[in-house]
Parts: sequence; C-alpha cells; structure tokens
Amino acid sequence: MQKQKEKINSKNFILMLAHFSVDLSQGALPAVLPYLIVAQDLTYFKATFLVFFSSLLSAVLQPFFGYLGDRAQKPWFIIAGMLVAAVGISLVGIVDTYPLLCLCSLIGGLGSSLFHPEGSKMASVISGNRKSVGMSIFAVGGNIGFVVGPILATVSIHFLGLKGLVLFMAPAIILSLLVRPHLGEIRELNTAYKNDVEEAEASEGLTDNVKGFTIVSIVMFLKSTCGFVLTSFIPLFWIGIFMSTEWEGGLQLSLFAAASAVCTVAGGWMAEKIGAKRLIIICSCSMPIVAILFAFNRSPLLASLLLLLLAVGMNGAHSILLVTGQNFMPRRLGTASGILFGVTVSMGGFVAPFIGKIGDIYGLVAVFISVALIAAAMAATSFFIPFSKLPGKNAAPAPTE
Repeated sequence: MQKQKEKINSKNFILMLAHFSVDLSQGALPAVLPYLIVAQDLTYFKATFLVFFSSLLSAVLQPFFGYLGDRAQKPWFIIAGMLVAAVGISLVGIVDTYPLLCLCSLIGGLGSSLFHPEGSKMASVISGNRKSVGMSIFAVGGNIGFVVGPILATVSIHFLGLKGLVLFMAPAIILSLLVRPHLGEIRELNTAYKNDVEEAEASEGLTDNVKGFTIVSIVMFLKSTCGFVLTSFIPLFWIGIFMSTEWEGGLQLSLFAAASAVCTVAGGWMAEKIGAKRLIIICSCSMPIVAILFAFNRSPLLASLLLLLLAVGMNGAHSILLVTGQNFMPRRLGTASGILFGVTVSMGGFVAPFIGKIGDIYGLVAVFISVALIAAAMAATSFFIPFSKLPGKNAAPAPTE
C-alpha cells in the first residue's frame, strides 16, 4: 500500500492546475448566459445553443487528438489547450453579433479538445495503481475551474462589462508557464506505461473490452447531458422561479460547482473503500429522485440543499467512471480518453439546446423534469457495466461487485 501511495505526487497536482485553467474558461460560459440574453436579446434556445457550439468541436476532435496522442506523444497539447480555451471565453465579451458568439464558443471547444484527451491520459498514467485517486485529483481541477469561472466572470462583468472577460487570459498564461517545465517528466512516464502495455500484450494477451467501454460511455453521455443542462439552467432557475438577480444565480452555480469539487475528490477515495460498482450505482440512482424534488421545490434554502445532493449524484462517481472506461481500453488510452471527454461528455452539450427549447415552451420546471428522466436512464444503464471483465493488471482500483 505504501508503494501505491507514492504514486500520488506533485505531477498529479500540476495536471490538476492545467485542468483548472481549461475549465475555468469553460465554466464561465453558463454564468455569462443571463448577461448575453439581456445584452443581445437572446432566447433560452439561442443562449443554450452557445453551449452546443462550445461542445461541438470537443465531440468531433477529442477522439482524433486522443488518437494522435496514442501514435506519438503530444504533451504540448496540454499547454495549447489552456491558452486556446482562454482566448475563446475572452472573445465572447468582445464580439457583438450572435454568429461571432457561436464562433467564439467553437474556439473554446477547440481548447478543450486539445487538452482533455492528453491531460486525462497522463493523469491515469502517472497515478500507477491508485488511478481512481489520481483521476479524482485531476478531475477536481476542472471542478474548481467551474467554481471559480462563474465568480470571475460575474465579477469581471459587474465592474468592467462583458469586455472584462479578457481577464481570463491572465490565469491561463501564468499557469501554462508553471506547467511547462514538468512536461518532459510526464512524457517519460508515458513512455514507461506504453512499454508495460506492449509487454502485457505479448505475455498476457492483454486486449481491449469494447463492449464494457461502450456501456461506460453511454453512462457518461447521459450524466454529461444532465450536467450541461444543470449548469446552464441553475442561474436561470433562480432568476425565473425565485426572482433573484443574475449575481445570486451565478453564486448558486458556484455553490453547485464547489460541492461537485468536494464530491469528486471524496469519490476517488470512496471507490477504493466500497468498490467502484457500488459507488456508481448509489450516485446514479440518487440523481432522478433529487432532480424531481428540485423541480417542484419553491424554497430557495431547500433548493440550495438539493443542489448539494445533485452534486453528489453527478460527481461522486465521476473519477471512477473515467478510470473504468479508460481501463477497458488499456491499449488505446488516448483514444479512450478522447471519447470519454469528447463524444460522451461534450456531446451532452448537444442535447442542452433542445432542453432549452422545452424551457421556452413549457417553462423551467419542465427542464428539471427532463433532467430527472435522463438521470433515470443513466441509473438503469449503470447496472450493466461489466466490472468482472476489466482487462488484467490494468483494472480499475476496487472494481468490486
């Protein structure tokens, strides 16, 4: 056990900072939507369609960038992703037409596409036998980014107007300079991992489990759909149902993101204690129940408490789902990471505009009923993950039944 604990080191936290930088920019967009609705007279559908464009390139390009990372190491993708993501959100505050807003969202999606396959692959590689903990540290960087992003966006817009979003360039530049010196050592660890996999292929017949990976991907897609809708509509729910200000709506989104960060970290350790499957089932099954309660609740205080429970369901098993999906595909770790973060996580943003259309027609309560139905499908699918068929020595920690 002591040997395993030594696998969690400073490189895990360096990648966490890089992830924070990228998702700081991504996390800002939902908090900016209410301001854009007012400034450019956008409908819910048009506003949430910006989330769609932010996800479009991610879904298309992340598997491709992951494939490139499997063929030849691309650690510079990490730095490039950090900077391009910041450029995307910064330009959102400068342009003044809807087509240009969509283009800026595409740029932000390109930054995410560059970063996530390589970053998540490296987070798995450098964590040794404690992959669930290592992935939780990496993932919490993104969660913290989604906490701070809305706050930074709201404060910047409050004092400087929408053009204040250019401040997002500062942390991206500073953190990229901090990450850069560590890329060489991370590259060496990835080389060692590839050698181990090739040896396992030759001596143990190590293979990929495409069926298991597909089921995990479906769960991740449904979970990400819920996540995109929640992050887009939490501020709008507070404004439309509780008659709160944009500032209060943004703070509730940050509360949700902060709770998600805590749950992500705790989930990595809980997976080692109670087993991956049990944790995934508990978190998945709680989601539809809490979402229904949230939809019909009319107490702001109780709504804030329900947000905390939604964070548990959304993120308590996030890191172990990613690790389990990666470990079904040990021979194509980069491609698997690209699919998990792109085709599954990012494609959740494709559904958000259509849920937004439901909100335009039937109201905000119908939006959260839709979340509950999607979460119910996620919970049902999670029962079919074949934990007993994880490949050999690369199996996820504690994949108990």
